[in-house]
Amino acid sequence: LDEETVLARLDELRGLGLVHEVHLVGSRVPKFRHLAREILGIGTSELVLLTELLLRGPQTVGELRGRASRMHPLESVEVVSNLLTTLAEREPPLVEELAPAPGSRAPRYRQLLQPDLHPISSSARDTASSAETPPQREDRLSRLESTLTALEARVAAIERSLGVS
Repeated sequence: LDEETVLARLDELRGLGLVHEVHLVGSRVPKFRHLAREILGIGTSELVLLTELLLRGPQTVGELRGRASRMHPLESVEVVSNLLTTLAEREPPLVEELAPAPGSRAPRYRQLLQPDLHPISSSARDTASSAETPPQREDRLSRLESTLTALEARVAAIERSLGVS
């Protein structure tokens, strides 16, 4: 980024009260301090999780622990899970749980400070929020079993007509 772009973004952040300039004795260049922790009312652990989600997009609890621990120690996956629950239950929430990525069983989390920063498909969002109930699952399973039985009968009939055993 060029200097003009950086200064323009810093001015925007200053206008929002998220950054302020720090004057240090003997410093030849301006220094800035972010105020995200104070503005959002969160601790360092929560801040590093949000930072990681802002940087890389939706991630699982394990991925977040591994990557965010480089900025600040996070003792365990359980600690990260509890922090994410706290951030999700705030009003307004700062994170939300998403459905697992295709081929995975672990739910993912995304930040809600800038929800459009890492777009997710509507199907992933819908899957997370509308899990099947047991009766719906039973109905779907019954339909699949009926379809399978009908297909097996058709294949057997075709095999008989072709003389294949």
